[in-house]
Amino acid sequence: MTNGLSTTQISIIGEGYQSADEFGLVEPNQQATQQIIPLAYWLIPFGFIAGYVFNVLTGIAIFTGVSSLIR
Repeated sequence: MTNGLSTTQISIIGEGYQSADEFGLVEPNQQATQQIIPLAYWLIPFGFIAGYVFNVLTGIAIFTGVSSLIR
């Protein structure tokens, strides 16, 4: 114990100890950006393909001018 604190109550952040990420001091916007890029990598192409397949299967013409170019 040091000045009323036990070693389980003390955390050291720095080189050779815990990083800010490990301790939970990460900026939320930076964390969100790191998650958005892989999500968009898979979601955008999948959404386009799923939308195209849905339009072909149902025959719904969302954009009437474009549907004549596709078929």
